[in-house]
Amino acid sequence: MKAFPLRLDAGRAAELRLAARVDGVTVADEIRQAIRAHLDRLRADPVFRSRLRAAMARERELCEGLLVVGPASRGQMLVSSAGTTSGSGIGAAS
Repeated sequence: MKAFPLRLDAGRAAELRLAARVDGVTVADEIRQAIRAHLDRLRADPVFRSRLRAAMARERELCEGLLVVGPASRGQMLVSSAGTTSGSGIGAAS
């Protein structure tokens, strides 16, 4: 498991401890259940899913940009997943 520091104001912390005590679980279990429920709601939310797809596209573009070899002034050479190169950069096939 991954640990995350969490800061709550005193009132919210007291509510959380009370909810956990009433449910007969630990505060950590109460937090995990709330996070699970929140993520489940996000997965079902079409607006969130649209934002997620846009974020994934941006991340993909950034990752693909890391595959560019050499300075842009000499042309771009891309390294494919098979390890082959293409483009007009130094070492590219003519």
